[in-house]
Amino acid sequence: MANGKQALTVFLTDLFHAGEVVVEGQLKPFLEADVATAGRLLKRIYEEECVDLPFEPPRFDQAAAIWSAQFLYRAVQFALLRELDDQSIQQELQPFPSPLTPSAVIAVDLCMRYLPDLFKLVRGLAPDDILLIYIRRTAAQWPYSAVGMGLMDGGSEVTTILSDKGLRQVYLERVIEKEDTIAVKHFQLLPWLEAMAGLYPEQLLPKVFNEMINEGATTSN
Repeated sequence: MANGKQALTVFLTDLFHAGEVVVEGQLKPFLEADVATAGRLLKRIYEEECVDLPFEPPRFDQAAAIWSAQFLYRAVQFALLRELDDQSIQQELQPFPSPLTPSAVIAVDLCMRYLPDLFKLVRGLAPDDILLIYIRRTAAQWPYSAVGMGLMDGGSEVTTILSDKGLRQVYLERVIEKEDTIAVKHFQLLPWLEAMAGLYPEQLLPKVFNEMINEGATTSN
């Protein structure tokens, strides 16, 4: 069981370095000192990742990063502790209260990139779990982190991402990596992908182009 005094910090350390996490068996408030330490850890991880970004990184949005860490921690608790009620889920898994900005998107992704895996886990264990509603709702708010989930909501958030040159590039690269054909079609990303690919778009995302060719053949028949 996680150390209650450093529950969030231990959770993040295990998440980033081991890929396996431990949460407490009860819903307890995070201690102020723990949140502060977790914030410093998130900032260090952010700075390390920014080295590989193809653009000048935005400032670190600590509030957004801490919110995402706490959200993920609570979501894991709800996935594992089945005795917790729906009211507790509603109270704990609140949406991010501030506007979506490039700084927030990049900072939130430190933890929210793990949300698709948690979604798959919960859906496999309990397809009708109310927790899935809250995970999907949050994923729609952060489409950069939700790539691969096959969501068709979050349109305005995708527009915000595409309007920022640097953020658009890493978003499209993740769409390519995850082969998220649903996002490509629903959010009309093909022109953006073609612009990235230059003269050979079919080599950038073969699965998308193969599906388009097959759909065209079916339509013509």
